[in-house]
Amino acid sequence: ETYERYITAVSEAYADATMSDLLSAEQRERATIQTAHTFSSVIVENRGDGAFEMRPLPQRAQFAPMFGVAAGNFTADGRTDLLMAGNFHGVPPRLGRMAASYGTVLQGNDGGTFTAMPSRESGLLVRDQVRDIAVLRTAQHGRVFVFAKNDAPLQIVAPTDR
Repeated sequence: ETYERYITAVSEAYADATMSDLLSAEQRERATIQTAHTFSSVIVENRGDGAFEMRPLPQRAQFAPMFGVAAGNFTADGRTDLLMAGNFHGVPPRLGRMAASYGTVLQGNDGGTFTAMPSRESGLLVRDQVRDIAVLRTAQHGRVFVFAKNDAPLQIVAPTDR
């Protein structure tokens, strides 16, 4: 509770601050300015010869920060699919948690694009703050997905299609 009060007080103190409020004129003069061109979750394809193509992932992959990603042919159609999960609770209370993801299956299409599979179709339901995903093969269940979470037990999901 003390930590929550501290974070709330700090976020309120800085919420409306400008760079002039935070840095002296000398500090602003010496500062390095960085520019962000996108905040979307994307896939970057190496096209060869130093050329890269960046494509945003479908909207379902933008609901929350994604930290765990596994690639493979999960839908048995011969194309590479992505299994993603994330969420992040370490933000000030004023901003709220970034926890709108329950895991996402992105089905690979021709041309390196992806279509988000509806949750009711994929059956995937992963809560909490996922930090990594491992795909394992077991003798009993075949392929299983292991979701490593921050401050929570592992979650193991065995697809029904094996």
